[in-house]
Amino acid sequence: MSDQTVPRQLLDDANSAVEKLRKKLEEATVQGRKEMDSALQSMTSQLKLLQSQLKSTEEQLFRSMQREKDLAAQLHDADLKSAVISKLRSEKSELQKIVEEHSKTIDDLRVKDAEVRHLSRHHL
Repeated sequence: MSDQTVPRQLLDDANSAVEKLRKKLEEATVQGRKEMDSALQSMTSQLKLLQSQLKSTEEQLFRSMQREKDLAAQLHDADLKSAVISKLRSEKSELQKIVEEHSKTIDDLRVKDAEVRHLSRHHL
């Protein structure tokens, strides 16, 4: 036996350790993919919900604006007309703020969604 020979048991132990590490790496990769998929599904659900809320708010805004036009056409008393229009404009302003907030949240989620998709493509 030469001095260069590696004992068989040491070689078997090293191969076993390498195989265990490979399996752990595969398990971690699978778990990471599952977590990324779950996060992506959650963000997609949130995005769909917010888009639905935005559409609903936009519809409310449209109806409010239409009511303002309809009532303005029907009212003859200038004071009453002014008060109703003022109230409807205030309502419209509030709805526009909600639309802006939903739009910003949706934009933020789209950015996060793109980041998660990018990470899932390049890291897993």
